[in-house]
Amino acid sequence: IAPEILKTAKELQGIVSETEKQGKKLADKIAKKLPIIYASNNLKAVARIWKIKFNENSKIPAFYNCFPELNHNEMVGYTGFKKLGAKNFAVIILQDADDHQRIQKRMKLTANLIKKSGIGKIELVNIKSGSMIFKVFSALLLGDWVSYYTAINQKIDPTPVDMVENFKKLMAK
Repeated sequence: IAPEILKTAKELQGIVSETEKQGKKLADKIAKKLPIIYASNNLKAVARIWKIKFNENSKIPAFYNCFPELNHNEMVGYTGFKKLGAKNFAVIILQDADDHQRIQKRMKLTANLIKKSGIGKIELVNIKSGSMIFKVFSALLLGDWVSYYTAINQKIDPTPVDMVENFKKLMAK
């Protein structure tokens, strides 16, 4: 596995600049919106880490789920979404060309249904092709840039986590 990791590291070095530009562009598109990140079950951990990056770097709430599970109950929540300020949310769907055809179909259908709910923004993000380890790390790199530029766009310093530090102090008492 070590040779694959070294190969992936070299491949990632080659896409940093391009991925940063893509991340900034996506951050601009979802500006001032709360992100909801969706992915296939294969990339569920990536969607979860994107959520965490938005929480930690951008200092905003974020949510995630995966296909096909979200098609059972979660999407019903969009039915009454307009009443709750749907324009304040952005759905980001992480798409992998290697996902099963049924999952890809679910993603497209779900995106179209969510659009009808009045959601502020819906973005379909294609994950780069390559080995699974490359897909995961390139998607994580993109998530880092999106959350970083989301913070910068809001004039927020992405580095401190004051609330966590304060919480730890309170717990120690």
